[in-house]
Amino acid sequence: MGNFKKGDIVTCIDTKGALYLTKNKNYFVDTSSDDLIGIQNDRCSEFWYSASQFKLAESEFKPGDYVVCVNVEEQGCLTLNKIYKVKNVNKDSYINGNLLKITNDLGNTKEYYEIRFKKLELKPGDVVRRITETSGVPLTLGKDYVVKSYSGHTLEILNDKGMYYYYFPNKFSLVNKVEPQTEKPLITEEIEQNSNNLKSNQYDNKNTESTGISIKVNRLVPRISTDSRARGNAFRSKISKNSIRFGHLSNRKICRLS
Repeated sequence: MGNFKKGDIVTCIDTKGALYLTKNKNYFVDTSSDDLIGIQNDRCSEFWYSASQFKLAESEFKPGDYVVCVNVEEQGCLTLNKIYKVKNVNKDSYINGNLLKITNDLGNTKEYYEIRFKKLELKPGDVVRRITETSGVPLTLGKDYVVKSYSGHTLEILNDKGMYYYYFPNKFSLVNKVEPQTEKPLITEEIEQNSNNLKSNQYDNKNTESTGISIKVNRLVPRISTDSRARGNAFRSKISKNSIRFGHLSNRKICRLS
């Protein structure tokens, strides 16, 4: 512990009295001075911490591991989410960082800092995409396949012949898994909402006729029954007295209630 220099990758081993650090998390040393190191903490702020709270990071990778690229800096050399195979792990004597030797997209074997990768972890149901076309292999370039199992060295998928078979992961890239939709379709929500709104506005009389999600309301017109002839006669008499001809009302359509 201690004696770190700029460029070192260190692992936090003690967070006591230190803010915005995570135990067992790796950090990049930006500067150092005596027993202090300057790093970018969990809040993305440059801050000084005691060197005794850190140790040089050890590589979690070993030759033969499969890794996923999570940080692309050299365009055309590495591809985000693409799976690569680790050929060797070396330590950079200048910055004390670990380097992964892999074959990049140009077919060249180079060393890259391990901080740009994460270890490949696959579980049943994850989706991978074929990115390499190989003659005689029943897989389609650019096609997505669902992982049935992953042993750490080979993945099992259903090929184009309808058979489960094992393939090397570095011929694929990861695809974001789409979770099953649990929410109701928007159109259903709108119909239910409109229906609820209409129900709250329904009249309590027989004039209201429900037709699906729409409501048709007939115009209310006074109905003259045989029991109210006296009132009808009085009504017509009142109209006559006001010089209004009853014939004007006889053409008005009266909607009978059913």
